[in-house]
Amino acid sequence: TKKGSFRLGQRKRVKLGYARNFLLPYKFAVVANKDNQTKIDAVLKKSEKQQVEIKKVAESVQKAVHKQAITFVVKSHDEGKLYGSIAIAELVNKVNDTFKQTLDKYDFKGFQPIKEVGEYTIPIVIHADVNILLTVNVEGEADKDASAAKAKAKKEEISETEASEEAEVTEEVAEVTKTESVEETATE
Repeated sequence: TKKGSFRLGQRKRVKLGYARNFLLPYKFAVVANKDNQTKIDAVLKKSEKQQVEIKKVAESVQKAVHKQAITFVVKSHDEGKLYGSIAIAELVNKVNDTFKQTLDKYDFKGFQPIKEVGEYTIPIVIHADVNILLTVNVEGEADKDASAAKAKAKKEEISETEASEEAEVTEEVAEVTKTESVEETATE
């Protein structure tokens, strides 16, 4: 755990001012004495039941999601950078829709927005004892752009061939008119 954090039911020694001004008024902690021991025991039992339920949920999510892959197809630059990024909200929605789960953004620990094309492994942490890994493939819309570019190139090629054919026809017409004018001057 991080410095200054604690788990439910844990006994911890803190400074008097921190306890008096923050922990006790906001009911984040109670003084560990004989009077409060029954409260502490009740909270521990409730916490253990809650941890068992969370672990069951985590195991069911693990069966559905662990080592699975989802794919995002997004617009990207030639260098592989995305226009914008894939945020945690988009990831959560896609995972919930694809795998029929009810995850939220807090289950994806340490997620940073995805800004480049590639393959990413994202950890999902619902319970400390259950490891869940999700593979996210990010692909650019290069296929659509490439097909559009090919179609544009074909149109340009066709227009160039038509232009060159028209130029050849005009050259032939010019030669024919020159020969006719030469024949007319010769006949005079």
